[in-house]
Amino acid sequence: MQVFLVRHAESANNYLAEQLYQQNQSYEGFRERRAADPPLTRRGEEQAAVLANYLSSHPPKIQPIRLPDDLSQHPITEIVTSPMRRALQTTAPVSAALGIPAQVWVDIHEHGGMFDNSGPNGQLVPHTGLTRSQIQELLPGAILPPEVTEEGWWFQEGEEDMAGCFARAFRVVERLYEMAREEAGQEERTLLMVTHGTFLGALFKALFHNAPANHFFVNHFNTGISQLSFTPEAFMIVRYINRVDHLPRHLVS
Repeated sequence: MQVFLVRHAESANNYLAEQLYQQNQSYEGFRERRAADPPLTRRGEEQAAVLANYLSSHPPKIQPIRLPDDLSQHPITEIVTSPMRRALQTTAPVSAALGIPAQVWVDIHEHGGMFDNSGPNGQLVPHTGLTRSQIQELLPGAILPPEVTEEGWWFQEGEEDMAGCFARAFRVVERLYEMAREEAGQEERTLLMVTHGTFLGALFKALFHNAPANHFFVNHFNTGISQLSFTPEAFMIVRYINRVDHLPRHLVS
């Protein structure tokens, strides 16, 4: 089974963090102004469109060590996405371009969950996330699990800690291995997963059996692509991490 991991396109929070960093402002300043479920920026929308065109006409490269083949021999068969707005907006043009309905996996949402700090004195305010109807409007044809309801999908009172994020990462790793085991004797599956930067870091640490490590971080640019191969015998190959071949230089963020 081939798995392509993609970080969502640039969000309003990403842009805010970049601007504050350039102004040498603190992380606390970012937390005070961040949105619970930010949309894509204009640059993010361009990135998502370029990604969709790339995946449908010049699919990700399988072999980075020698002259690369393209994915025409391994066409994408499944798409999964986080239920957060920025991931859904990234997935929508990809799903449309490939003609594949996307599945929502709640477990691949970003670390922290749904919250902002808009309360008195910067107090944390939880949000429930997009409803089933709102997700289906943003991502036509989306296949939704039961935990996404008409009230939303995030019902924790506070901010998720890193232990909770790692727990989800381990569940997703086990799910990927189980999918690879199910593939034995069947046609090859190629999964495209659209998720988030910090969660991708946790996922790689879980894959490397190095969670909860805090001495390294696996970085991904917006719409950066990583590729893994899984065998039915629970053997995994990391093909490459964080490729942005599809993006022109001015869209790399």
